[in-house]
Amino acid sequence: MKNIILSLIMLLGAVSGAAQDTSNFVGQVYSATDSACVDDAYVSLVLDGQVKYGAPMDCGCAFIGGVVNGKYTVEVDAFGYELYRDTVTISAFKVLDVYLKPQKAIALKEISVEGSRSDVVTRTAYGHVFYLSEKARKLKNPFYALMEVPALEVNPSTSSVKTLNGKTPLILVNGNRVNTGINPIDPAEIESVELITDPPARYINEGVTAILNIKVRKKESPYVWYELSTRHELPLYYGFGVGYFEIGNPKYSLYGRTSLDYQYNQDFAKSVYREFSDYTQHYNSTSRGNSRGWLGELLLKANPSEKDYFAVQGYTKSTLSKVRGSGLGLIDDVPYDFDSKSRTRSVIATASAYYKHAFSDKKEFEARLAYNYNKNNFDNDRTDTYSTEEDGSFDDMYMQQMRNMRHSGQLQLDFNHIYSYYGSYGFGAHTSMTFDRLHQITDPASLYRNRNISQYVYAQWGTKLWKKLWVTPSVGLNAMWLKQGDFSKNYFLPRIIMDLVWQPNDAHSVSLKYQLTNDAASIRQLNPINTSADPLYKVIGNPRLKPQTMHYVPLVYSFTKKKWFIQAQVYYKRINNMLSAESYVDDNGVLVSTYGNAEHFSQVLASASANYRIKNGRFTLTAGWYANYFKDQTHGKHNMFFINPSFNLTVKKFLFLLNLYYQTADIQKISYDKFFKPWGANFQINYNITDNFYVGLCMQNFTGTYRTRTITSTDAFYEVMDTKNKYMSPRPFIILRYSFRKNAKRKIRLEKVLDSTEEGIKL
Repeated sequence: MKNIILSLIMLLGAVSGAAQDTSNFVGQVYSATDSACVDDAYVSLVLDGQVKYGAPMDCGCAFIGGVVNGKYTVEVDAFGYELYRDTVTISAFKVLDVYLKPQKAIALKEISVEGSRSDVVTRTAYGHVFYLSEKARKLKNPFYALMEVPALEVNPSTSSVKTLNGKTPLILVNGNRVNTGINPIDPAEIESVELITDPPARYINEGVTAILNIKVRKKESPYVWYELSTRHELPLYYGFGVGYFEIGNPKYSLYGRTSLDYQYNQDFAKSVYREFSDYTQHYNSTSRGNSRGWLGELLLKANPSEKDYFAVQGYTKSTLSKVRGSGLGLIDDVPYDFDSKSRTRSVIATASAYYKHAFSDKKEFEARLAYNYNKNNFDNDRTDTYSTEEDGSFDDMYMQQMRNMRHSGQLQLDFNHIYSYYGSYGFGAHTSMTFDRLHQITDPASLYRNRNISQYVYAQWGTKLWKKLWVTPSVGLNAMWLKQGDFSKNYFLPRIIMDLVWQPNDAHSVSLKYQLTNDAASIRQLNPINTSADPLYKVIGNPRLKPQTMHYVPLVYSFTKKKWFIQAQVYYKRINNMLSAESYVDDNGVLVSTYGNAEHFSQVLASASANYRIKNGRFTLTAGWYANYFKDQTHGKHNMFFINPSFNLTVKKFLFLLNLYYQTADIQKISYDKFFKPWGANFQINYNITDNFYVGLCMQNFTGTYRTRTITSTDAFYEVMDTKNKYMSPRPFIILRYSFRKNAKRKIRLEKVLDSTEEGIKL
């Protein structure tokens, strides 16, 4: 039977590849010990560190059709066998017999050392490709498995994945922007994990700084997956409950999730001292916030053919928060106290559609359409009581009621073509529109409207020179039509990216990048309506702000060898017309906090990270220095330092996690923040009751309560503010998570949630 099938494949290959630049490939996989067929093997054809083609064993053969002729690395992966890797040139129909060696364990003084694919790290033009070990792929939780990737900081309890610099990457699966997230993925399905730290031009318009592309194997049959999780802090502060499900087959599936969360008694304490030209102010205050929120989502995915992908999504989120505060102090020698309360309710609703068509394995087109609606109601009341010997006590009352609304939408069209072994090009157009309406109903004249229409077009090209140097330039134009209240102006600004990656050998690589981008002001920076209830302190935006332009030049060195992953980088960043915080005192002696366009801003950074993988875990240390330089800066502070050690360790059914992040300061144009404690200091223990059910206990902020001091100075005033975030005190939380999978191998290949890019109006 096998010979008959192989003969038919050979005949088909001879016919289909006779008059074109593609060929068919067949891999036959056997055990080297007894020549028996290995049926659970997976054969991949790799080019430039990326899996270009792949197929599972079927009737003793792995058939891959339509392979572009060229030189590939053949990888054969099967459980219980050593990874097979060899180079093959495909220029006509090719049949390759592969004999796999069983994995060997060598005992050295009670230490077992096994060959692992996870020791292999491949450099690409945009980042690195990592492979999971067989041990990680046998886990049931994908976040546990991803903890093995040295360039990521993963927390299974929060289902979060970040890069070593603290950024949250955009998640793709098999290169698709449409998926149901990381949670439903079975680690056994993962072929490779690619971290793109230099995203191509198509992602600039969305502010994407990193991309995590998880490549998974094709599904074959119906499946069901659901997950339940709940987390609560002790004493009661923050908690949530969430449920996910996905049901479907290789062509169609339905995914859903719903969650409830709350924050209970979020306490702050402040001590503020201000010096103005003709008076001083000092007060101590406390505030307490409570909030609750609900989220619901449905996502229908379809993969009706090998060349077409489609998804539609509905998403809604509702939050309600309340804050009560009080304070006591002096204005010169006059005692005063205040009481305040605020209430914010926000609703976001999103509808999205996504379509992807593959003209061939090398040509694809993507389209995405989205609409977002946001409603935000903000109520703020405050009463200040003053006591003097002459006038006795009197009250100053302020009431604010804002009704805000936003409509926004986007259309993205992208085309990409890989035209040779090392060459590709792409182009696209992204259109976005935002319409904001802000209204303080207690002042009918305070209506403010904002409109931002943006059109971004780009073209990108990439190739590899001398087999060691990747070159990937791109150019684009960002057109913005802005109407900010009574201020209108149009801008046509260039966007440029030039990436150079030199890799002299498998262990070392150097990347140099230049990036020119531009951004318009946010609604918070533009809003001219006062959002403060303090009679001596106003918070307003500036509706005449111009877009800012950023020049960014990073130089990164990477070293990868077996259990080590080391990176060192320096960068220079310059921002012209930077959207920067400013303050002044008006004619009534009131402090006004607003925004302006600083003439220019410069930042320099130097950092390094070292990651070492031990037998059952990983240790990472990242540290660095950076400095901020503003023109006309009102203080002499520039330098900031940070350090971030972390580790994870698995001992039988226990998982131990430690993460600590400390930064000395944050420097702005007229102010600087000094930090006395790490803002992240967590130690966590998880116990796996079963493969699909675990309980976790975490001690947060174990170094002490988070405290900051902010010093602000201008020609008109001087301020010192000490803040104690009482809710960021040492406190434990407990988490329970249960996952259920049935026929997970039948799961549809489309994987990414159509995440709403709309965060709503934030004032």
